[in-house]
Amino acid sequence: MRKVGFVVDSTCDLHPEFYRENDVTMVPLIVRFGEESFRDHIDIKPEEFYQKLKRTSDIPKTSQPSVQEFVKAYQQIADKYEIIVSIHISSKLSGTVESASIASKNVDADIRIIDTQNTTTSIAAMLKLALEKQKEGIDGEELVSYVKDLVEKVRIFGMLDSLDYLVKGGRIGRAQGFVGSVLNFKPLLTVREGVVAPLGRARGNRNAIKMLLEELINVSGGEEVYIHFGYTDNPSLVEVFKDSLKAEEISYFDLGTLQVGAVIGTYLGFGVMLFSVVKI
Repeated sequence: MRKVGFVVDSTCDLHPEFYRENDVTMVPLIVRFGEESFRDHIDIKPEEFYQKLKRTSDIPKTSQPSVQEFVKAYQQIADKYEIIVSIHISSKLSGTVESASIASKNVDADIRIIDTQNTTTSIAAMLKLALEKQKEGIDGEELVSYVKDLVEKVRIFGMLDSLDYLVKGGRIGRAQGFVGSVLNFKPLLTVREGVVAPLGRARGNRNAIKMLLEELINVSGGEEVYIHFGYTDNPSLVEVFKDSLKAEEISYFDLGTLQVGAVIGTYLGFGVMLFSVVKI
């Protein structure tokens, strides 16, 4: 059975220690404050990013990894794995997939590029489930197919404080119609067909959580699902949501909680709670 190795980009938003422990290669995107450039999760940690974001009036700029960065990453592991599965942020949100695809054609290795049509907690959930499957003895083409199938099985939901950062960053997508209608409301968003899409709006956290629970129940169909949680600057939002899951006696497998890094945080801003659901 051909051995599979994994590459992700930094919008997977897991801690660098996770990648080291699981032999996963992470290629960072870049965030820029004026003339200063930082590699996401390497040169700037999430908590440092949000402190810096509070102190600036200008929204940071982000950019995809270069083709050469991916070539270097693939070459470093090409002798170790017979198949490289490279899992990335939606091609409709970033040019990362394009850089990875070009690089894959310039490396003598069997590289499979996965456009998740998603981001952050969804990529983290996919990676963790794939690694778990590999530990169970699944590898080669069967594992590649498993990862591809996950693209259609993962859904992301988020509760934001405002749409300001999505608007300023140009990633508002299909939620454009929401702008101006969410004053004093919490916008609820998802990702559909690779772009940000509106889910609803709620007055206050309590009502927002109630609506998110309804979405979760609809997705799960009453069955146990896998959930990966995330937040930008306030981890207590995740704990409140978990308490609501417990109160409603919603059963799930907890894949973990991550802090959203600088690149995705540029477009979400403060006070965000999100989670990805995988029904297998």
